[in-house]
Amino acid sequence: MATKGRVIDSMEALTAAHGEAVALLDTDPAAAIALAESCIPGSGHEDNVQQLQAAMYTDGGVQLNRADLVKRGAEMWRALSPGTTPNIAYNLANAELGIFQAATAATDDLAAAWSENVSHLQKARALFRRVAKDAASPRNLRLQALTNAGNAFDIVGRYLDAIDLYDEALALDPGFAMALGNRGVALEHSARLMRGHAPTVLSEAVANLDAALAQPDAVGGFGGRSAFDVFAKVRQRIKGPPSSGPDPEVKKPWADPHADWCRRHELFLHVSHRCLHENTERLDPLFFRGVTIGLDDASQHRVRQFVDAFDAIKQDYVAARYTAWLASERTSPIRAHSAAISARVTFLDSLEYARWGVRTGMAVQALAAATNVLDKVASFVHLYLSTARKVQSVYFEWLWQARDKPMDEQIAVLLKRPNVNMGLLALCDLSYDLRSDTPLARRVHLRHTSTHRFLVAHTEVAPPSDDWFDRLKWDELVKESIAQLQVARAALIYLARMIDIAEYRAPKKDPKHPTPSIPIPSADSRLSEHD
Repeated sequence: MATKGRVIDSMEALTAAHGEAVALLDTDPAAAIALAESCIPGSGHEDNVQQLQAAMYTDGGVQLNRADLVKRGAEMWRALSPGTTPNIAYNLANAELGIFQAATAATDDLAAAWSENVSHLQKARALFRRVAKDAASPRNLRLQALTNAGNAFDIVGRYLDAIDLYDEALALDPGFAMALGNRGVALEHSARLMRGHAPTVLSEAVANLDAALAQPDAVGGFGGRSAFDVFAKVRQRIKGPPSSGPDPEVKKPWADPHADWCRRHELFLHVSHRCLHENTERLDPLFFRGVTIGLDDASQHRVRQFVDAFDAIKQDYVAARYTAWLASERTSPIRAHSAAISARVTFLDSLEYARWGVRTGMAVQALAAATNVLDKVASFVHLYLSTARKVQSVYFEWLWQARDKPMDEQIAVLLKRPNVNMGLLALCDLSYDLRSDTPLARRVHLRHTSTHRFLVAHTEVAPPSDDWFDRLKWDELVKESIAQLQVARAALIYLARMIDIAEYRAPKKDPKHPTPSIPIPSADSRLSEHD
């Protein structure tokens, strides 16, 4: 039991109080908060006591699903000036994440809780990334920040984004237990979308999980007993022996330059490029496992519609990807021919080191095409869910709600517990990135410029942009095109997950009259493109 009026007048007293409070968190978080509240700062220890109390409000509030307590902790972290030290910024990030966790855990209406609290999630991600990029941050703090940043995506089903951040942490420390375990969980969740590749993905998940479970103290010290239990539970779901992990030769360059470029930039429609080899027959295996289908003509027509719609989006993606490679890489087979074509076109010189030609134009088109994939993903969602939204009002930014309207009813229904469609939630969360100053929002702005105004690439330093022109260096244009392709890849994987979850839950709606789930055969593009 906490002692009232405990004076904290030395580091020893602070350490003792902190140890007691942390020990109480797992069993009695309310008591941990009460202990921290009872502490009275001695001279020079005001900030230390405030940090102890803020930490207990944050961690205890999350465990109690009390967003009000976590918000109080966040206010205290802000008062401690998070811009002064990485540690304060990291703790504020945890509080922002905690507000979202507590608010969403306390209700079955995840749609409303997410939309009301997603800004806290975005603040947490930005703060975690800031700490991770700060060279002054201690290495262990950077590892924790990257892992928690991944968790801030994982919590809403954005497993691809989460895996990228876990990989950043593992690049700093390949044995970091929490990043390994969380990565394994994310892979296990996504493996079923990989068709014949699923066993390989699961093998990699096993390798990550086993490596994490071999370090119980490290997992417990960072994520508590609950994290270890989650890793163990997921590992038990995967049948098979421990894995030795991916082939160590996978990093060698591939003979096919386009395939090697896609591998290096992780642009295949696959959840883990570590599973891929040069002789892999299908490098883009992404699809949902099957569809439920009725016997009536309308049901069969609907299935044909969304199979063709999904194929259309995949086709746009792989074409944009191929165009970006043709335009940007030195291994591109069109360099000489496109240079010859460009030489026979008259371009004027504005003396701004602007770059003109076929490949430059293709790069601009590739950026626009990769961005357009997102709007088509949004269209697919509304086609699939048969919403009342008109085609003209569907854009990725407004995926889950028409402008100035509440969330679409058909989407809100699928974001209610206990059967939350995590693929759909991931897409909604990704679309929210367009409503604030994020890299994705800035790239979409470039798409608007390329299609409606003037996007100009420059070989040297680019002049300032203005309302009519966006100007950037050639290498920046290439970099932005690749980044946009990576986002489009993630969106397609989340879309497949949305469909997969919905289709495999569909028969349960009416157990007396179930509709069969049938696999979808693969088309042979060698025949369909034969001319």
